[in-house]
Amino acid sequence: MSDTDLPHIPAGVPVVDIDGDAIGTIRAVYPHYIAVEQDGIPPAAHRVPPHAVASFDGAKVTLNVGRDALDEMTPEAEAAIDLPRHGDIPEPGDREHDV
Repeated sequence: MSDTDLPHIPAGVPVVDIDGDAIGTIRAVYPHYIAVEQDGIPPAAHRVPPHAVASFDGAKVTLNVGRDALDEMTPEAEAAIDLPRHGDIPEPGDREHDV
């Protein structure tokens, strides 16, 4: 699925992996990934890139990967891969490096 298809997926939609196992629900859709939240103790969240989405049938999102292939969304993981937080504005010199 392309980045341009992501805005059409609403929050609250269930997400399953390639084996049909529940991953969680859509928490938010950003320009280059989907935030998926999983209930539990402690709750977990994963970042799903557009290329990992196999389909959206209007009722659920099916991934073409397993849970183990997803990035966990934690403050430590965000810092480790040096991703800007949603809403951050890069410095003007950094814009040429945006993907």
